[in-house]
Amino acid sequence: MSLRERIVRVALLAFPSSVRATSGEEMLGTVLDVGRSSRLRFGREVVGLAWLGQRTRSVATAKPGPWRLIADGICLAGIWLLCLFLAGSLGDRLRGLKPGDPHPLSWLSLAFLTAALVLTMLGRERLGGATALVFWCAVMLADSGGPGDRWRAAFLVPAACFAALLLVPRAQPRDTRRLHWLGLVALIAVASSLSDDAVAAILVVALLTVVPLSLAVLHIDPRPAIASAICVSFFGIAMAQDPAPLGVLGTCFLIATPVVVVISVARTRRLNASHRAAT
Repeated sequence: MSLRERIVRVALLAFPSSVRATSGEEMLGTVLDVGRSSRLRFGREVVGLAWLGQRTRSVATAKPGPWRLIADGICLAGIWLLCLFLAGSLGDRLRGLKPGDPHPLSWLSLAFLTAALVLTMLGRERLGGATALVFWCAVMLADSGGPGDRWRAAFLVPAACFAALLLVPRAQPRDTRRLHWLGLVALIAVASSLSDDAVAAILVVALLTVVPLSLAVLHIDPRPAIASAICVSFFGIAMAQDPAPLGVLGTCFLIATPVVVVISVARTRRLNASHRAAT
């Protein structure tokens, strides 16, 4: 495979997989033929192909409508919060408890948490959401193992996300290969065990990596950005319960979800309107 062919194949990744399967080879041949005369023209063709792919993917993700995309984002946030809770809890246990640390989750709660995450990764989101709600109820009802008064208001956020998994799940095919992500959760747990606060360490890393990447693709697919905003607002609500002033960062956390949702709805409606006008 030549270097130019590799470059074009990378640009083709901007298209949905269904488009690549039906027209990928044809577009590859066209770009190679048209760009054969000069490097400049080849570069323009590759850039144009990537732009068209992003546009095609944007229209495809907008097609279900804004409310379905919001529901998908909430479900995705529920899965990310399950990953956060599991990795953080395992990280604290690996580090070892110190005097003054909150009481860890019970092994029964960890079992429900793990089962909920496995089920959602397998595509059984209704059953996973129901299991996650059982986990949530067990944590909230625990006298010494709960998240504390400051976290009880914030825990309404994951409760809503788990309820979305149960009531409005995504149309996900069954795929056992998604269980590979459990390896990443385990790796995060081990890495976070090096910190005095595993959950806080994971949050900082997510703010520096996942959140910027999600915002970068908001114009293509708003669902990761919605999920990121919900997770950030979860911590913002907890910060708002603290007696200390909320501050600029806490305020940004609090308003993250409504801001991203408004942008996503406007983007989706605009794309659907322009697509209808074009057809």
